[in-house]
Amino acid sequence: LTQPGGSAHCTFTNTQLGTIIMRKETLPAGAAESFGYTINGPDYSDSGSLAGGEFVQVDNAQPGTWTLAETLPAADWHLGDISCTSALGSSGFDVDPDNLQTTVELAPGDTMDCTFTNVEDETITVEKVTVPAGDTNTAFAFTGSGSIGSFALLDGEKQSFSVDAEAGPYILTEDDPSGSGYEVTEIACVNSQTGEVTLGELLTRTVALDTKPGESHHCTFTNERHGQVVIRKATAPAGDTTNAFGFYGSFGSFALKDGDDRTILEVAPGTYSVSELDPTSLDYGLTGISCTDSDPGGTPSTSDLPTHTASINVDAGETVEC
Repeated sequence: LTQPGGSAHCTFTNTQLGTIIMRKETLPAGAAESFGYTINGPDYSDSGSLAGGEFVQVDNAQPGTWTLAETLPAADWHLGDISCTSALGSSGFDVDPDNLQTTVELAPGDTMDCTFTNVEDETITVEKVTVPAGDTNTAFAFTGSGSIGSFALLDGEKQSFSVDAEAGPYILTEDDPSGSGYEVTEIACVNSQTGEVTLGELLTRTVALDTKPGESHHCTFTNERHGQVVIRKATAPAGDTTNAFGFYGSFGSFALKDGDDRTILEVAPGTYSVSELDPTSLDYGLTGISCTDSDPGGTPSTSDLPTHTASINVDAGETVEC
């Protein structure tokens, strides 16, 4: 109220409201996991969750101090980055990565657009497969670079390791399994994000993985069990312990008398040949060749009597007797 003869001057100040945007991005992109969020500012409070590619927008936001924070869905995610863009260039922000939040000073009439980028922890999974399957007694030893270290797996087992992508590449090596009757026949690593397959070096039983943020790899080491081949000699009539019959082929040269046999151990899966020398000088003729494969589902061995030859097909873990 004014006194008689007095005057009054009134000023109405209007402050332009702004906009706050909180976006969620993930590496790999489009992750289905939900990340909790809270937004607090002058006379405003909100919470909820966002998946990769989603955002929440606060219109008519009062200028002042705003806090945007998130919570992680699981232990296999971490905060990669928080970045904010001011449409007018008049607002500022301060990132607190330890607390997964940023503090925004919103200027009048401005739009502050903030993106929280989360990265899935990189993992390397190693799986052991044997052919034939089901060997639960033989442990296969591995070594990995960096934080992976040494470990061992049985057939059908697998182990996962969290790794730092920037510390790569990571090298995985299987110890030589030949002493246990196996050989490494395939090493294949699949990038779970891109589908790209990295093949290992069989001679050294090693694979090297180039890791990138948000990418995981699943590596399968396949070992085939060695078989064995038994070559037996029989004469008709039986009992000739004088004459030695010569053989040659994939397993070298050797001689057998009636009732003798030669066993070749640690035979890698594959096709081999064994032939008998012409026995006519010993007053014999070759009248039959037969082979028995222990794996009925494998490739059968065959023989060719005119050439005195057995074609021996050894499947993983199989014994072939001819």
